[in-house]
Amino acid sequence: MRVKLVQVISHITGWVFFFSLIFIFLSNTPSGQAGFTQRLFSAPFLIFSLTYIILFYLNNYLLVPRLYLPKKYLLYSGSLIALFFIVYTISPFDGLMRQRQGMQQNFMPGMPLPMDPGHKPPPGEGNEKFPPPGGNRPPMGQPRKNTDINSIILFITVIAISTAIPVIKQWRVTEKRALLAEAQKATAELYMLKSQVNPHFLFNTLNNIYSLAVTHSPHTASSIMKLSKMMRYLTDEVGEDFVSLDDELECIHDFIDLQKLRISNTDVDFTVNGDTATRQIAPLLLMTFVENAFKYGISSHSHSFIRIVLTITAGKLEFYCSNKIHAGKTKTLPDREGTGIANVKQRLQLLYPGKHQLMINTADNNFIVQLIIQLS
Repeated sequence: MRVKLVQVISHITGWVFFFSLIFIFLSNTPSGQAGFTQRLFSAPFLIFSLTYIILFYLNNYLLVPRLYLPKKYLLYSGSLIALFFIVYTISPFDGLMRQRQGMQQNFMPGMPLPMDPGHKPPPGEGNEKFPPPGGNRPPMGQPRKNTDINSIILFITVIAISTAIPVIKQWRVTEKRALLAEAQKATAELYMLKSQVNPHFLFNTLNNIYSLAVTHSPHTASSIMKLSKMMRYLTDEVGEDFVSLDDELECIHDFIDLQKLRISNTDVDFTVNGDTATRQIAPLLLMTFVENAFKYGISSHSHSFIRIVLTITAGKLEFYCSNKIHAGKTKTLPDREGTGIANVKQRLQLLYPGKHQLMINTADNNFIVQLIIQLS
């Protein structure tokens, strides 16, 4: 409310200053203050005022937000050209000048007062004081109207100011969003390090790898390599704003393989469809849902399943993750949507505003996450 009030006051102050300059210019006539009201409510001044007020707000609230900022430059340029020709045709400043010249003539020093129609001027005076009608007309072939350069200058000024205001506002919003995204990313990194790469996770993983080594399992070396790559990704590469989608998926693969070392009665289905080679994504967005599925979707007492599907089609990423809800595990959505998912929601709002859909629900005793992101 306070911001809106400040904007209204700023706009009113700006227009008062603008029209005050015009009045000061028009007041430079012999009529002085006598014609103030006449000028204020005159047709030329009303046309002048409405022309530039409408031009300002039309560009500020319609053309720039809907054409310029969405990068529809051709339509935006065409609209400005059309507005330019309208202003050039109306020539609002030229109308004010004609009004000013008319008032100067009406109050010219020494000019006699208007006479009765039947009164004849003294011999030798009428022709000198009042030239015959049409005596000052330009000769045939000479242009009657000069270019109203002042209206054009005011047009450029109003367009520039009304364009700069929303562009600067959008730039500030983008900058603020980037700062918030950076803060949220740092929070996400800390959360991931605490929730996934914590001593408990490392202890279980290393203990499983130790068991593989004791039994001389051929999977020992590959498990150590996967843990090493995952640690490197979570501590180094997630410092970037966007990472390769293949790197993110490789980290998820390694995480799932390491989790399989400690589970025996859980089926895990991880499927990737489409071309992921050239795609990028904000780091750790998908990992949170995968980690959540293993945290709540497995049980040592009953059979479990986790299904993860990622599909890339026409610049769109579709992620699906579901797991069975077990007795004794957290079932309600508010409880399942803890710090990790809340953080992901905030990052999605900052990094993909208007370009994502996140749906989290339960159906048939399954916890389901569906995420759609429009990739650039």
